[in-house]
Amino acid sequence: MMSHKRKFPLNKEKLKEMLDEKLKNLDYVELKWVSPYTYLSKVPPISRRFNEFSAKNLRERILKQKPIDPLYLDVKDGKVKHHEGRHRALVSKELGVDKIPVVYYHLK
Repeated sequence: MMSHKRKFPLNKEKLKEMLDEKLKNLDYVELKWVSPYTYLSKVPPISRRFNEFSAKNLRERILKQKPIDPLYLDVKDGKVKHHEGRHRALVSKELGVDKIPVVYYHLK
């Protein structure tokens, strides 16, 4: 286990783009910093083989603190309807990142 905590390098420009695009169909939106375990508990497991090239790229970006797109959940009536970010969550968990940014889109 890692002796120090790593930070998730949030891509703030991508976050703004994501929010601007979705605002029309939203009741409200929240940004929460949650553990990778919390995020992974809300989404289905990855059923296909994990892309090692992508995982290596994500590891390098997190270790070098290069900006990464936030994860998100589309939520309607308390249920996740769509999601994006399982690979980022898995790699973050592997590297000992304690909190990851998740945008919760609460749909109308």
